[in-house]
Amino acid sequence: MIFTINTATNVMFPVIKSAFELSDEEVYKMINNEHSILLDKLKMKDINYTKLKRALIPNQDKDYKEVCLVFDTTQIQDGFYENEVFDKLFPFIDKKSTYSILIGDYIDILREVEDSQEILFQSLAET
Repeated sequence: MIFTINTATNVMFPVIKSAFELSDEEVYKMINNEHSILLDKLKMKDINYTKLKRALIPNQDKDYKEVCLVFDTTQIQDGFYENEVFDKLFPFIDKKSTYSILIGDYIDILREVEDSQEILFQSLAET
């Protein structure tokens, strides 16, 4: 069973379907094949996929605590700053627990939003 696939924003499957003129059934088979490959890779690392469910499906429990960590990437020399962040973060994570760690960047590279950094700061402060 595949717990979740982000089909709302994932363009890979529609693009592949269109480019190779695949049927829905062929795309379904492709997804299941990729899932089988994933299961094999996890098994080789002694990871049980079913135990990852908690990390793959968003928790709807309103009492559940979440943390948002924000890093100023201009303070990190490496262009692949995620590696440096995770190198510092992982030692604090309990290896016997399950976590969902999402990463992303807030960048207004087109400078379309005036005071975009201030808006981000205020939004984070409110939550």
